[in-house]
Amino acid sequence: MSPSSPDSGESDSLARFGWRLIGGNNRELARSAHAYLTYVDACDGVQAVRDCIAELNWSVNNEVHTGKWYWRADLDGTSLLLGGRSYERERDCRESIQNIRVALVDAVITPGVAVLRGSTAHRVSRPIKYRNQTVSGRP
Repeated sequence: MSPSSPDSGESDSLARFGWRLIGGNNRELARSAHAYLTYVDACDGVQAVRDCIAELNWSVNNEVHTGKWYWRADLDGTSLLLGGRSYERERDCRESIQNIRVALVDAVITPGVAVLRGSTAHRVSRPIKYRNQTVSGRP
């Protein structure tokens, strides 16, 4: 896992930081659900998610317009991490949650910053209508 900074097109003093969980194939598995003000805050956010993984509430959502499946993990109503991709089938989405739970525990936190130019990683797009299925604690 490594903190990352999306390029907002503004000065460096207004940079926002996030973190990503990267798999062995160098693909994004998960990311922070929101941006942090500082690099240190992003690093602390990674550890906070790892510390509370057993208490996370995992949600599997189906996007009505595309039929794609997504997941997110919340704690006390606040989203902490999001899936790094969409899935064609609900079963695959739920299986990915199990893989993420293991990967979060085993992940090595690496220092460094990747500048993500034009990234949508922490941007809010149009509201999406979901058919929610929430499973408490375990998918």
